[in-house]
Amino acid sequence: MKGVVITTADEVSVRDFAAPLNKSLGAVVGGYIELVHPQGLQPPYCMIVNEEGKLQGLQPNFRLDHDLIVGTAVFVGVSGEDFCSLSVVQENTVWRMMSWVI
Repeated sequence: MKGVVITTADEVSVRDFAAPLNKSLGAVVGGYIELVHPQGLQPPYCMIVNEEGKLQGLQPNFRLDHDLIVGTAVFVGVSGEDFCSLSVVQENTVWRMMSWVI
């Protein structure tokens, strides 16, 4: 599964994630994963962050919908209750959306 990764160093890249997704996504965000649906980010997009990132004092990354996102964030697709890859068009949409945020 492909997703767009945004680090606290303002690095943006497309990565492949292998099953089990909770482990491969967790390794990138540095802990347990939390699925986030910011108001401005409608399905088929969702964002994965570290569930305890704010409690752990992770470095700020960007603001989205009046919320401070900390640590590395991963944008993936969602289909029903499952994560799915972003298409190339969707990846480009995330890149454009985030270009004014970071």
